[in-house]
Amino acid sequence: MRKQTILKILFISVVATLLIHAVPLYSQQTEPPQVKRTAILLTPEKEDGKLEITFHYGTWSLNPIKATFEEDLTRALANEIRREVSNQAGAYTQDLVRGDFTHTLAFTTTGSHYGLEIRYYPKGRKGPFSLGFSVEKTIMTMTVAGLVNQTFTDGTYGEVDAAGTLELKPLSTNLSFRWDMAPKWSVSPYFVFGLGIAPLNGTISYDFTGTYYWSGQSASLSDTGAKTFKEAEEGSDFNLPNIFIVGHVAFGVRANIASHFVLLVEGGFWDGIVFRGGLGIRF
Repeated sequence: MRKQTILKILFISVVATLLIHAVPLYSQQTEPPQVKRTAILLTPEKEDGKLEITFHYGTWSLNPIKATFEEDLTRALANEIRREVSNQAGAYTQDLVRGDFTHTLAFTTTGSHYGLEIRYYPKGRKGPFSLGFSVEKTIMTMTVAGLVNQTFTDGTYGEVDAAGTLELKPLSTNLSFRWDMAPKWSVSPYFVFGLGIAPLNGTISYDFTGTYYWSGQSASLSDTGAKTFKEAEEGSDFNLPNIFIVGHVAFGVRANIASHFVLLVEGGFWDGIVFRGGLGIRF
């Protein structure tokens, strides 16, 4: 009996000792782990590329607008030649009275223009819409050539081979609206339209050579001259518009050629058919 009692006491002691050491171990294992918290600052996406400055140069054909001015400008040039033919013929025959006047003057046109544009993108590089303001210098040259015939009431007449140039150099200010169809792409097509206004300034120059016929005789006629539009109006019975309205509708392609540089090529209508290219910086 004593032996069993001693064994029970030893068993109880061992169990008690294990429980005493297990309690803190359990408390350590069940304690929730500490979580280290790190603050993360979220910054909005930078909307750069809101401004673009571009220099462009192009060619301009005036055929669509030619019909607007062709009749008046041809008449202005023809009247200048008619007046000079009559004056020179008067040196050979006195008291001439002008009769019928005919001409076969026809136009050919060439043109070029260049300008500087500032464009604003409200949403930066990710936005498709932009608003542009530009200043454009345009040089439009209309060459007129053909025969001019002036008859007089006494049966005499003068016939000359004439050539003339009508040159317009409007400096226009323009406002345009553009949509890039894929603004996030490196190469994006775009559509643009706008309006501009400029004073209509220009010159009319001419030269001719020919012959005056009277009473079986003939004499050479020749002359050269130049006048501004205003000077030509003062001696004629017509008025030219003082304001030149520019309409601009075009399709083009924009290419990012470096981090801040863009290349643009477009074709469309600018009171004529225009093809132009531009190089710009965007920031």
